[in-house]
Amino acid sequence: MTPQTYIVAAALAAIFFYAAVRLRRELQMLQQNSYRPGRYMRWLRGLRRELGVDIVTDLLMVGMLGGFFRSRWAVWAIAAIGLICLYKGVRRLRIRSKKPLVFTSRAVRLYIVGVAMVAAAPYAAIEGIMG
Repeated sequence: MTPQTYIVAAALAAIFFYAAVRLRRELQMLQQNSYRPGRYMRWLRGLRRELGVDIVTDLLMVGMLGGFFRSRWAVWAIAAIGLICLYKGVRRLRIRSKKPLVFTSRAVRLYIVGVAMVAAAPYAAIEGIMG
């Protein structure tokens, strides 16, 4: 295996870590809103400015990844995105909440499905690009 393979694998692991941490936070907020989609959406609307910055940076990272996918700089672009995701994930883990997430059976089921979807996304993207 080449060093580039290890770099890409580490970056993909960092991206997966960030997605799992972000999913955990969203699940916590959904749980605090009693799993009611309407209440959760009202809570999300109140955070438009904060979410807007996160969404824009995430979309820029995905766009950067797509733009560099077939160039000679692809490995380094993926490594940079991995480092950004690792930083954002660790920073998000340090945020303490008044009421932590309780992993009830419902929360565990939702989290497992969410993580499985996040894990399947790269394969679907690669299949879509290459296939």
